[in-house]
Amino acid sequence: KIITRHDVTVRPVIITIPFLKDVIQKYEWELPGNTLIIDSPIEKLNVFAASQAAIAKSGTGTLELSLAKVPLVVAYKINIISYLMIKLFVKVKYVNLQNLVIDKEIIPEFLQNKCKAHLLAESTLKLLKGDDEAKKQIDAALEALTKLGFGSDLAPSVKAANVVLDIINQ
Repeated sequence: KIITRHDVTVRPVIITIPFLKDVIQKYEWELPGNTLIIDSPIEKLNVFAASQAAIAKSGTGTLELSLAKVPLVVAYKINIISYLMIKLFVKVKYVNLQNLVIDKEIIPEFLQNKCKAHLLAESTLKLLKGDDEAKKQIDAALEALTKLGFGSDLAPSVKAANVVLDIINQ
């Protein structure tokens, strides 16, 4: 079954690594609709190409989605002890690398208490409604990726490390 609400059809997709696919499939009965679980890089690229929007955790997946020109929102929730420890020692405005590079929330972040289904749905629906919000996000995210060195001779990991060091040294 595919979920349809607000004139939007959603096909949930979980992208994972091969050794976790079996673990996730054991819990498939708890997943909504006709959830697709994939563990292949080729399948992942095909899903990205077919996607109009995504909800992702912060990390390399957000970079990959931005490179594929898929607008997204970031969702991240960890246990409270880990969160408090991180808040104590890490002083950054954003968790998403593109937002850090641009120093502005171009990709909406829903962290901890803000990581709620209705907030994620509302923000994702805005990206799916066909207005300029998705295009603005994609353009800004591609600008951030360019600053990180995508498309240049310098390795993206080196460029990303330099950007993070610049932010830390401010």
